[in-house]
Amino acid sequence: MPQAKSNVYARLKSILIPNMYYRDDRWPEGSDGPQNLAARESREATMGTKPISLKSISRESIPRALDKAERYRLLNEPFLAESICLDVLGADPDDARALAIYALSLADQLTQSEAPVKRALEAIAKMKRPYDRAYYAGIVAERRASAILERAGYGAGAVAWHHIQDAMKLYEEADKLQEDDSNDDAILRYNTCVRLLEAHRLSEPAHEPDDYPLE
Repeated sequence: MPQAKSNVYARLKSILIPNMYYRDDRWPEGSDGPQNLAARESREATMGTKPISLKSISRESIPRALDKAERYRLLNEPFLAESICLDVLGADPDDARALAIYALSLADQLTQSEAPVKRALEAIAKMKRPYDRAYYAGIVAERRASAILERAGYGAGAVAWHHIQDAMKLYEEADKLQEDDSNDDAILRYNTCVRLLEAHRLSEPAHEPDDYPLE
């Protein structure tokens, strides 16, 4: 038995890699050695590769692309809708429909973070029609309120109340700017805000929203 163990150990010595030996063959002087093999292969794989860049879409594809963006919003995939809108706006920065869907897709993501607010408002500021600027800014304010109420942090009700008030003022402004008598979208959103106040029993807070560390 001791002789058998000795024979096995002798065979293993020629296979294991301590001291940079492998099957009795020493690694060449100055090489990376087996311990750095993965790192070396990674470097070789990335040498000469070009940076990944976005591809442009044609103006002719814009209507179809925006149809897809709207479907992604309906499927509760706002990030995918946002991505498509960015491609469309890259082809036509002034496309009104793209700006609207882009702002809405960012507003859809407010339940996760307040970060999209700035980009949404920047897109809304590029809209040419005063009605659109007021209406979509109202939606962003309303969605901020709903997201804050959903997160239910300290002072959520007070901060949400202020955002709802902002939304209602913007909807009133949009309704005054509306020239189409068949379009009462701003009124519908205004009434939603009233019901939101009632559902959460929100009333004017004693403090300003800056007093609450929510945003």
